[in-house]
Amino acid sequence: MIERRRKTLLISVILLMLGLGIPMDLAAETREEKVDDVVLRVPTAWKKETPKSKMRALQFSIPPVSEDSGPAELAVFNFRGGGTVNQNIERWIGQFDPQGRQAALFEGTTQSGRYWLADISGTYNQSVGPPILRKTEKRPGSRVLAAIVVTKAGKVLYLKLAGPDNTVAGEAKRMREMFGADAASEKPYSLGS
Repeated sequence: MIERRRKTLLISVILLMLGLGIPMDLAAETREEKVDDVVLRVPTAWKKETPKSKMRALQFSIPPVSEDSGPAELAVFNFRGGGTVNQNIERWIGQFDPQGRQAALFEGTTQSGRYWLADISGTYNQSVGPPILRKTEKRPGSRVLAAIVVTKAGKVLYLKLAGPDNTVAGEAKRMREMFGADAASEKPYSLGS
């Protein structure tokens, strides 16, 4: 009797996941994290940390790939009044030295809303200490994937994955999957659009 209930429960969970459009392999490798009423599917390999500032809703450390010397970090913000899409993208691009900088911009939609994503690489001027001090350290060979996600309910999330180029590039797909995005369906975005 107990075995039959377990099988029934398992089948029900599988059908629910399929009905929500959550791929089985993604569901098995992620955990849910909520920011207000927005649910993110965070890879289980990403270590949840205490946020460095009150502005951050969530923070994670991502283990480095073998050729990188240190981890990457994902910070999730959910404050209102964070500026326009273009202002945020321009600020993120400006955090990199112009020489050798590469940037690709995208926009897309998910079941829960719309998003914009910036993929920037080069020498990152990483903030050190409180932002008000405007102190930075140069980090050559870095990459940032930063996204603005606007839900149909009007909630706004800012996600910023920053760290060594290879580690961030290797986690790009999983970062998109966190909020239901898919690179194959994205369109190029240009500032001023």
